[in-house]
Amino acid sequence: MDTTLLFILLFILLATVSLLIFGWKALKPSRKYEAKDGTKFSTESELKKYSDLLTKLESIYEEKNFQSSNNEILDIKVDFLIQLKNKGFPDLKTLLRFKNDFIKLVRLLED
Repeated sequence: MDTTLLFILLFILLATVSLLIFGWKALKPSRKYEAKDGTKFSTESELKKYSDLLTKLESIYEEKNFQSSNNEILDIKVDFLIQLKNKGFPDLKTLLRFKNDFIKLVRLLED
């Protein structure tokens, strides 16, 4: 047999095996877990961790929390949350004024 023909057959065989493996992995049914906001996860533990964080952070976006006499939500100043959501931080002085609240928010997101 000619060596060129042998290499071509070997290449075709490897390509076929590679396609079969890729196709099997792509079509293999996998369990997907979905959070209430539509975000999908591959494991239930990832979903639980995300759902717990989502539940904690929902209070930041509830308007009733901003209208109450409470000065803090999740140990973060309401003024900071209003600035973050609506106005942004146009200057360095404003940003530095809320430094501790930024740190608290980051820690909340990391937990």
